[in-house]
Amino acid sequence: MEAEDSTKEPEKPLGDAAPAVAEGKGDTTRVAEEVEATGTGEEDELLAGIEKQMLDYDNTIGLIQEGIETIEKTFPDLASEKADDDAQYDELSVYVGQVDYNASAEELQAHFSHCGQVVRVTILGNAYRQPKGSAYVQFETKEAAQRALLLHDSTFKGRKIQVMKKRINVPAVQRGGGGFRGRGRGRGRGR
Repeated sequence: MEAEDSTKEPEKPLGDAAPAVAEGKGDTTRVAEEVEATGTGEEDELLAGIEKQMLDYDNTIGLIQEGIETIEKTFPDLASEKADDDAQYDELSVYVGQVDYNASAEELQAHFSHCGQVVRVTILGNAYRQPKGSAYVQFETKEAAQRALLLHDSTFKGRKIQVMKKRINVPAVQRGGGGFRGRGRGRGRGR
C-alpha cells in the first residue's frame, strides 16, 4: 500500500467548465478566464497594463497601414515605373572602356554612328570633372546597341576600346548584406 504525500496541495476545482473540457467538449477560454480570475491584484494590474499597451500598438499599426494605403493610392506604381524606365535605358546603352582621356562626346558619337542613331554619349569623370577613361553610349534601338557590341577591341584615337553591354544597376538595398568578416587575429595592438 502506498503512503499518501501530505505535502501535496489539494487540487482546486475549475468550476463548471472542468468536466466539459475533460470530456473534450466545451470552451477552453472559459477555463482560462476562471484561472486568471484567481490571480493576485498586482498581477491583474500588470496584465491590464500590458493589454493597454497591446491595444496602443494595434492602433499604431492600423494608422501606419492606413498611411501606406493613402500613399499607394496617391502615387501608384511610381517606383516600379522608374525601375522599368531604367531597365529600358540599360538595354539601349553600352559601356565603353579604355577611352582616350582627350576624347570628346562628339568623337565617340561619330565612332558609333554607323551602328545606329546615337541618342546620348556620357563620358564619365571624377569629382574634378577629369575623364575616367570610360563612357556610356545610348542608342535609339536595341538592335543598334547589339551592333555596337561588335566594336569591342576596335581602335579609337589610337587605343583599343572595350565595348560591353551596360550592366543593370542594382541598388545596395536590394543586393543584400555584406558577408561576415571575422574579428580574430590581426586586430588590436599589432599582434
